[in-house]
Amino acid sequence: MWLDFLWKLSKHPPIEAINEILGFMSVLEPSVISNDTHLLAQVSRGFIEWSWAPGESVSESGLEQLGGVVTGRLLSSAIAEYF
Repeated sequence: MWLDFLWKLSKHPPIEAINEILGFMSVLEPSVISNDTHLLAQVSRGFIEWSWAPGESVSESGLEQLGGVVTGRLLSSAIAEYF
């Protein structure tokens, strides 16, 4: 249920809530059962892709910082299904 909500949210998350979303995902990740690993990876990739082009007025340095933080926090989840 939460992963479906996060999947939809990953398309256009509110930038001011990204820290809370990432924190929630870090709490949620250990409880994800193996059947949902693929969906968790999709959600993580969705947030990573969004962070590269958030479509909001983010400065160049802010864009780099946003992409770095989101990718750093979610990359392991995004590639977990391949291992």
